[in-house]
Amino acid sequence: MTVLSLNEIEINVRKAGIGAGLPYGIANEIGRAAEWLALADLPALAICAEALEASLDGKTAVGRGTDTGAGWTLAAADDRPLCACHAGVVAADLLNAGSTAIRLRSV
Repeated sequence: MTVLSLNEIEINVRKAGIGAGLPYGIANEIGRAAEWLALADLPALAICAEALEASLDGKTAVGRGTDTGAGWTLAAADDRPLCACHAGVVAADLLNAGSTAIRLRSV
């Protein structure tokens, strides 16, 4: 079994994100998320591959955020689940901006 370094995991997932048509910034964040997943001893490549394939196949949707006054809710406009690639980045941005409550609907 080949063991990949954290750097190799990050770079390869980032390249896969770009290849799947995601914007470079989102692809970079997914690469960093893959590194974090690997550090947590989770199957980073499998998790990211599943999310990227679902996005590429149109099985997931980019959501919209709504400020409910008590926090943010992110949900897709249709009945598809939220794209994990986009939802994770948006949730992190909202937390960095000072939001204290974020609800993700159907990721």
